[in-house]
Amino acid sequence: MQKSIDDNRNLFVGYITAGYPDEEHFFHIIHECCRRGLPVLEIGFPSKDPYEDGEVIKKAHETVGTGLCHAMDFWRRLRAEVSVPIWLMGYREDLIHTEIYRNLAEEGLFDALVIPNIRVEDRIRLKAEISGYGLDVVGFISSDDSFNEITKTIQEFPMIYQRLYSGPTGMQTSGNDYEKLLDYGKMFHSNTIFAGFGISSGERVRELIQNGFYGAIIGTEIMRKLNKSQEELYDFIDELAGIMEQAR
Repeated sequence: MQKSIDDNRNLFVGYITAGYPDEEHFFHIIHECCRRGLPVLEIGFPSKDPYEDGEVIKKAHETVGTGLCHAMDFWRRLRAEVSVPIWLMGYREDLIHTEIYRNLAEEGLFDALVIPNIRVEDRIRLKAEISGYGLDVVGFISSDDSFNEITKTIQEFPMIYQRLYSGPTGMQTSGNDYEKLLDYGKMFHSNTIFAGFGISSGERVRELIQNGFYGAIIGTEIMRKLNKSQEELYDFIDELAGIMEQAR
């Protein structure tokens, strides 16, 4: 992960639910996305109740089910076949409370954990634990957080996920209400701040990068395009890769 950050000034992170739409198509899709320039892959850990996600991603979780949660051969194959950094995104109930994350961490099957629904203090403890395996945890900030929570997160985590709004994933956003929080985060020069939530077009990605974000995280729009066709998804990846190249 650090090498990717050092080698690139801008990155976009693409989300796909693990095993969607089925295992073999999933691996074909991620290989093609990476070949076309996807620099960081965020994998959604299957959840019984993905309550912070919108309908597009919820339906993907329903399609996949939770059978892959303990399927270590699936996660080992993912690690073996993907050369880009892997962010593992999951809910505390599915990854942390079950302690599955520990089994995955011990084998180095991901590069960073993305857990949106834990307290700052718990995220800091998690970071201390898995850093022993050479792995990272992504911090979260939003305008709904307290000043102390935001400051603590920015001080503790070199990679930050800034939510552009509060609510389930998949809502479209516009405007620049994020700027005040972004400017505060950038005062800590070591931070790499990614924009996330509601990013549905290449033009929105371009705007966010031009306004100071290091990168962008795109989930629902990638899944929505995949549901339409693989070619539509690949065209979107090509567009995003081109925007990032122009921004460097």
